[in-house]
Amino acid sequence: MNVYLRKKTAMNNKGFTLIETIVAIAMLTVGILGGLALAVYALGASDVALKQITATHLAREGVEAIRSQRDRNWNECNNWQTCADIGPGQYCCRGWSLNIPSSVAGTNSYVTFSGVGWNINYSNNWDNYRLYLDPNTGRYVTAGLAQNLRFYRRLTIYSETAAPFSNNNPRLRIVSTVWWIGRGCPNPPNPASPKCKVMIESYLTNWKDYESPL
Repeated sequence: MNVYLRKKTAMNNKGFTLIETIVAIAMLTVGILGGLALAVYALGASDVALKQITATHLAREGVEAIRSQRDRNWNECNNWQTCADIGPGQYCCRGWSLNIPSSVAGTNSYVTFSGVGWNINYSNNWDNYRLYLDPNTGRYVTAGLAQNLRFYRRLTIYSETAAPFSNNNPRLRIVSTVWWIGRGCPNPPNPASPKCKVMIESYLTNWKDYESPL
């Protein structure tokens, strides 16, 4: 009788050990899968953050490209006139907004760097908005032998003429938008979608008034 009980107890102990092993393996598997899921999420979030930072810099660069054209117009201005709409007895450059395509409804453009300065080009073609990284210069360019990082940049420039501004001296509102292509992002970009893009807005005016330059 005692021998039978010992055998039965031993068999029960073996079965209980097997169940414990299965439970332990299941718990270990869940833990490993959870860790892998967390790692994948962290990598994805890091990639999105990197693209957001890059897109923000590219959007700011677009605004500064327009601003540099305005400053170039000032430096090269040969059409200084009295601008009563700015203030009594004030002189200003009538050509301060030359080569900056704009309209009341907004004009879409892209910018290219020529080596000595920025050029602003009117375009509604999405292929012209695509940006590439030039491995030789480290600059983002719109064409050439470069690496495709799947960024797009569009500059929309509005001409605002309501008082206190005027047709001769409008205020330019620049909206620089940069999209990126990646997981969950539309390709080509969808302007109406709030996903996968950065927008920066800035204003330019003919504020650099002078006494008579003569």
